[in-house]
Amino acid sequence: MINKKYFYLIGIPRCGNTILQSILNQNPDFFQTPNSVVPEMLFKLYQCKFDPLFKEQSDHKAFDDTLNSIMDGYYKNQKAKYILERGPWGTPFNFELLKELKKDTKFIALVRPIEEILASYVRVQKPDDIETFCDMVMQEDGAIGKSLWSINYVKEKDPKKLLIIKYDDLCKNSEKEISKIYKHLEIPLFKHRFKDLDPSTEAIKSEQSVIRTDKIFKKSYKPEKYLTKKIIRKYKDAFSPKSVFYYK
Repeated sequence: MINKKYFYLIGIPRCGNTILQSILNQNPDFFQTPNSVVPEMLFKLYQCKFDPLFKEQSDHKAFDDTLNSIMDGYYKNQKAKYILERGPWGTPFNFELLKELKKDTKFIALVRPIEEILASYVRVQKPDDIETFCDMVMQEDGAIGKSLWSINYVKEKDPKKLLIIKYDDLCKNSEKEISKIYKHLEIPLFKHRFKDLDPSTEAIKSEQSVIRTDKIFKKSYKPEKYLTKKIIRKYKDAFSPKSVFYYK
């Protein structure tokens, strides 16, 4: 069995995660996962430690070994050497669990302006109540809020382990940003294709971006078209250095 290395993608949704996947997975030694179930598997198994039955067990090492083998077991049929696990791995529980399991913790985060993310969500989901919907996804356990929580916790605890990639930069200069990822992860660089992509297997059309056979580009639209003024005002401080939504 291949000795795999695991890395963690904690990027915010609607920030180019699928584009990144379409590029990195050209490398036969690299596998970026879709949104992963593994963090939830580990969390639920870990909760068994608080069950009275666990305390009756004399061999706690067997449990710890099982917990530590979850990733290898889950990806045993995956031939790639390097696994980029996409999920909320930077939340306090997940981050500290990775340390407890002595996993190498290198993180990648994809980011873009908050109002663009919210507008992209609204554009796709078409909620009846835009303000309630935006507040929901921005909560700590919401789709966006949980990712922000992950990024900021890693930035606080171990910033050298975190590489932040801006969505605009990934679209405008894909090759440069991909090279940054390989350097950050300290793995051999692979020569990826950023043009002449096969539309039948690698082209991705979404509500936010398009991969065509000749280039990758970002769709442009105004957030004001999809968000209320109240929501824009509410999250306008996302760019303040004092805000948890600020990225240097």
